[in-house]
Amino acid sequence: MNIKLGDLCKIQAGGTPSRSKQEYWNKGEIPWVKIGDIESKYLNKTSEFITDEGLKNSSAKKIEKGSILYTIFATLGEVCINNIDVTTNQAIAGITLKDDKVYIDYLYYFLKSLKNYVNAIGRGVAQNNINLTLLRGFDVPVPDKNRQLIIAQSLSNIEKMINNKKQQLSEYDQLIKSRFVEMFESFEKTDLSNIAEIIMGQSPDSAYYNENGVGLPFFQGKADFGAKYTNVSYWTTKPSKTAKKGNVLMSVRAPVGPVNISSVDCCIGRGLCSINAIPNKTNNEFLYNALITIQDQITAMGTGSTFKAINKSDVYAIKLPLAPISLQNEFANFVEQVDKLKFENELLYCVNRFTRIKQTKLVCYKGVTL
Repeated sequence: MNIKLGDLCKIQAGGTPSRSKQEYWNKGEIPWVKIGDIESKYLNKTSEFITDEGLKNSSAKKIEKGSILYTIFATLGEVCINNIDVTTNQAIAGITLKDDKVYIDYLYYFLKSLKNYVNAIGRGVAQNNINLTLLRGFDVPVPDKNRQLIIAQSLSNIEKMINNKKQQLSEYDQLIKSRFVEMFESFEKTDLSNIAEIIMGQSPDSAYYNENGVGLPFFQGKADFGAKYTNVSYWTTKPSKTAKKGNVLMSVRAPVGPVNISSVDCCIGRGLCSINAIPNKTNNEFLYNALITIQDQITAMGTGSTFKAINKSDVYAIKLPLAPISLQNEFANFVEQVDKLKFENELLYCVNRFTRIKQTKLVCYKGVTL
């Protein structure tokens, strides 16, 4: 049996009180959720608070604890259960059960399973989004409650496995950072522009965008990549600024600082810059890890009231260790060995996860397995 999400739940979007009104924010005690606050299954705290006046004089709404928070703008499909009464900004919908037909944990995992689907239907050139009408129209498979409980418990166990594996992988990354500091902290620093070729991104005309794999992959910003890998959302048949496979990509606006190594030749938009090692002076593995090590410093360089950004001069002036290329190559070999360990760990996890999923027949939504 399928039931519309809007029939199962009360669904409402939030809002942002005017930032120019100090009385809406100063000494506020009402938790106010932003997308960045959604970090795990349960939300227990927020980074900002609003006042009663801010609540009364904005479109923000109170969402009682035990509801689901679901992102509908920019970053789509992030989901959590709030353990405290909250308000949210307009990028987050509050989903509160109307009755006990559905377990909250079951609904959480169902909505979590829709992330790829939601990103596909909400994709936009400027900002990804879905509206509340679309959200209310989602068909929720509603088996009997015993079945819901089995599904929720099985997925909870899998999620614990995922979190444990993420922790192990994080420890590998920390090992690389520690090794980097150990090998290079004693060297004098030089401007990034002295050891790398830098290209600041420039978005091509939107008329040349497509989602059909025609032309060169186009990456607009951090949302298009994860560490060392890229996720293609758009292509362009008339690229402007381009980066080569193996170049370091760094986000220079909203947010500032995250980096990756591109797995393909690509066109880069204004949110990115390309950094490529100058032969015999440095290598990209060194640059990538050097920038990760000082990411907090780079982020702190960002300026702007609407969103944070750094400019060409800022990027050129980033200070990195001036180390011998032989030592950089030694470090790159070390990273390669650690990456092999990470890959073996990830492969073992995937086999275990596939086995667990096969053992539990879970409901599907438009071809997506919960």
